[in-house]
Amino acid sequence: MSKPNPLSVNGSTFTTEKVEAGVYPEPPKIDSSGKLAKPLAP
Repeated sequence: MSKPNPLSVNGSTFTTEKVEAGVYPEPPKIDSSGKLAKPLAP
């Protein structure tokens, strides 16, 4: 059985995105305001 995590997420800005059929959004959003992640430099 699992239990809820007791840590507070107040003030957090993380986000989630649904991945369908193994297709990942590119670039992904990195926060709840919709800011896009910057690609890594080669």
